[in-house]
Amino acid sequence: MTGDLNQKENKNLTKSLVHLLAVHILKKLQ
Repeated sequence: MTGDLNQKENKNLTKSLVHLLAVHILKKLQ
């Protein structure tokens, strides 16, 4: 159960990091 929760949080964290990176790249391209 705890491991499952950690996996979900890790996925959310990865999504957030990818999103921030994408925004950063898009800003540089503009």
